[in-house]
Amino acid sequence: MMNTSLTQERIADYCEEYTAIIRVAYIRWRIHCHYQGIMNDDSPEYHQEKIEMLTAGTDTHMPQIEISEGKKYFKIIVNRSCHSFVNKQTGDVYKAASWKQPVKDARYNILDDVAREHCFSSVDPFGSYLYK
Repeated sequence: MMNTSLTQERIADYCEEYTAIIRVAYIRWRIHCHYQGIMNDDSPEYHQEKIEMLTAGTDTHMPQIEISEGKKYFKIIVNRSCHSFVNKQTGDVYKAASWKQPVKDARYNILDDVAREHCFSSVDPFGSYLYK
C-alpha cells in the first residue's frame, strides 16, 4: 500500500503539470485564431504581433490558472471558473458540475499512466475533453 502523503504529493505534482498543459492548450488555440485572422487578411500585422507575444510569453491576456486545495479535491480554476476537480486520494479527474462539486463519474485518473497520457494529450482550454 502506498503512503498517503506521497500519493497526495504525486497527485499535486500532476495537477501542476495539468495546469501547465491547460495553459499551453490555451496558447495554441489563441495562436490558431490569430493565424486564421492572417489568412482572412484581417489586420495581419496585429495578428502577427499577437502570435509573437504569445510565443515569447509576453501576452498580457493569458488566463489565470490556479489550483485550490480543498479537503477532498484539488480544484483547477481557469479565469475564476472551475475547470475540473482532482481527487486528492485517488487521482480521479472530474468535470466540474458546479463551483463546489464535481460530476459523479470520474473522467480520467492521473495516477494511471495510460489514463493520464490520454487526459493530458486531450486537453483543450475549454474542458470539452471532460465530457463523455
